[in-house]
Amino acid sequence: MKIKNIELLSTSDYGSYVLPNMYTYYAEAAAICFEENHFTGQVTLKIEGEQSAQFHFTWERVSQQVKDMHNDLIYETEYGAYCIAFLIIHHLTDYKIIRRSKRKTGFDYWLGDKTAEYPFDDTARLEVSGILKGNATEIKRRVKEKQEQVKQSDDSELPAYIIVTEFSKPISKLILKNE
Repeated sequence: MKIKNIELLSTSDYGSYVLPNMYTYYAEAAAICFEENHFTGQVTLKIEGEQSAQFHFTWERVSQQVKDMHNDLIYETEYGAYCIAFLIIHHLTDYKIIRRSKRKTGFDYWLGDKTAEYPFDDTARLEVSGILKGNATEIKRRVKEKQEQVKQSDDSELPAYIIVTEFSKPISKLILKNE
């Protein structure tokens, strides 16, 4: 099993094409989700599914100002899940995040080959979901829901990664759906 140590709020560990300020915003949201679940500055996230790994995250506790700007935990759970998904894609696959998808496509981000240069070819899809506090049943239900959702774009004939992250018992399910 791969074990990776990651400074969560660092802008050097998430992939080369994501805007640093976007990653920072998502990473702050992830830190808030962990802190909301009583993790203070460090946590180990277990990754299961297509690959098995553990990410050991450390971070400086977020300030009150950051908490105030990330005050809606529904959004923060989604954004925090994007952060975790970006790191999983970067560290555990041959892909990189290349662009946000458009609404009504059934997925969140386009992925490209990690070694490709601009202009990129879309080579895979990424659908992300976050759960602030849940259980195994909720995670399983969410994975199934997301597998159905990405069917909207199956005519692309590109594989789809589905990553569902639960923050209270930190776990991410990494599913690869080939079409």
